[in-house]
Amino acid sequence: MESFLIGSLYAVGSFPIQRNLRSSIRLVWRGHPLAYVGAALCMATPLRADWKDEIGFTRLQLLAGSELPNAPLQGFTQVEALEISANYVPDTASPGFAGKTFTVKSGASGVSGHASLVASYFYGNTTSLSSGNIPVDLYSASHWLGGGFLKSGFSTAPAIETHAVQNHSWIAQTSSSAAETNQRLDFAIDRDGFVCVVGENNGNTTVLPELLGQGYHTISVGLVNGSHSAGFTTLDTTGRIKPDIVAPESYTSFATPMVSSAAGLLRSKLAAAPYSLSGADLPRVIKALLLASARKDTLAGSWVNTSVRPLDLRFGAGELNINHAYHDLRAGRCTASGSNMQKSRGWSAESVNGNSTKSYFFSIPTGTSPTPFCAAMTWHRIVTDTIQGNNWGNLNTSMADLDLHLYHASGFTQGTLISESVGSVDNVELVYQPALSPGDYVMEVENTSATATTFALAWHSLPSVGIVASNPSARELDLQQGTFTITRSVRRTPKFGPGAKL
Repeated sequence: MESFLIGSLYAVGSFPIQRNLRSSIRLVWRGHPLAYVGAALCMATPLRADWKDEIGFTRLQLLAGSELPNAPLQGFTQVEALEISANYVPDTASPGFAGKTFTVKSGASGVSGHASLVASYFYGNTTSLSSGNIPVDLYSASHWLGGGFLKSGFSTAPAIETHAVQNHSWIAQTSSSAAETNQRLDFAIDRDGFVCVVGENNGNTTVLPELLGQGYHTISVGLVNGSHSAGFTTLDTTGRIKPDIVAPESYTSFATPMVSSAAGLLRSKLAAAPYSLSGADLPRVIKALLLASARKDTLAGSWVNTSVRPLDLRFGAGELNINHAYHDLRAGRCTASGSNMQKSRGWSAESVNGNSTKSYFFSIPTGTSPTPFCAAMTWHRIVTDTIQGNNWGNLNTSMADLDLHLYHASGFTQGTLISESVGSVDNVELVYQPALSPGDYVMEVENTSATATTFALAWHSLPSVGIVASNPSARELDLQQGTFTITRSVRRTPKFGPGAKL
C-alpha cells in the first residue's frame, strides 16, 4: 500500500497515521507538504534513568538478582510510523542493541531517532527490562497494517506472529475500516499468543485513537501525569475504558515500550517451567498480572472505579509496577477450589462453564494491618470469519459476559459482598480495596453467558507493616531509651535464591 505525506500525518490507504505519539511537535497541515522536525527532537530527548526505580524494577533486581529472566527467545516486533518520509528503523549498529538480530520487514530505511529511543526502552541491553540476544522484526506501520502482517484491505487472514511481544508507538486517529482492523488484531493475538502493547495519543483533551487503541486484546498505555487520550471507547461496542495502564514518561511513545519490556520479562518467566504457559493464556495472564499489580498511589490525580466501570477513566488500572507483578507471578498458579485456601497474591488461568462460578478463597493474616488489595480478570472475545472458501475478512465477533465478585468468608463459607465488577461491555473486570482488613475472603468468577470461557485472573496484596512503641518515652536526663518495633507480615511468597521453590 502506498503512503503519501499530508503535513504531519501519513495516509495509508484510508488510515491517517500520526508519525509518532509526540503531540507537542505535531505540525499543522496548511495545504502543502511541511518539513518534519520530530527526529531531531526525539534524538535530543534523553532516556529517563529513574524510570526503573519508579516502576519497581531496581528493587526487583535487588531481591531477585540473577533469577530474573532475559527477554523471551522468540524475540520482539517493533512497528513504527515513518519519520522524515521514509525512516522507521532504529540504529541497529548501536552498541546498546548488540546481540540483537534485526529483520527489516518493510524495505530500506535510514535511522529513525524515534525508533531508536523506543527500542532502547523496549529491548536495549542496559536501558530496558528485557535484554538479551533475541531476534527483532522491524515494520513500518503502513506495511504492517497492510500486506506485511495484518492484511487489512486484503481477503486473507493476518500473517502468523512468531515473536513474543509487539510494540506500537504510533497512532492512527480514524479509519472507515478501523473496527475490522482491530478485530483482525484481536484474532491474531488470540490465535498466536503474543502480547500487543499500543500507545494512546498525547494530550489530555485528545480523543481516543480508533486504530489499535480501542482494541480488546491489546494493552493500551497512557501517562502517569494523565496527559493522554482517555475515557470510553466509541468504536466496536462503546463504553469500554482506555487506557489499560499508565507508565512514567512524558510521551506515550516511550511509556509504551516500558510496558512492552515489562511484558517481555513476565512472558519469559511464564513460558518456562514450572508454569509452561502457551498460546492465548500468555497475553491474558500477562495483562491480568500487570493490571492487578498497578499502583494507585503514584498518579497525578485520584483513582476511581465503580462496579460497572472497572478502570479509572484516565489512569486505567494505575501505574505499571513490575516488582509487584513479578511477585504476584512468582507466588504461583492457583486453581479454583471450595476447600483449599489460596495465597493472598497469585494468578489463575482456567475455564469457567456457562452460567456457573469459580471460587478462590484466601485470607489476610490475623494481627496484621489492613492492606491494599486488587484483583483483575481478562478474557478474549472470539473473532471468526464467515466467508466460505479461500477468501477471509467477513468477520463476526462474540464475547462472554464474566463478572468478578469479592466477598467476606468464614473459612470456606461465602459471606457478604464487599465489592464487585460487573460491567457488561468490557473484557476486563477489576475490584480494588484500599485497605482490606485481616480475615477470610473469597473471589468469585461468574460466567453469566451460556458458553464456557477461558479467563485469566490475578490478584495482589501487599505485606502489612506495623510500628509499635514498646516504650514511647526517651529522656536525655537519665538516658532512658525509647524503643519501638517494626513488623512486616510475610504473605507466603517464595524466597528468592538458590534452591528456592517456585
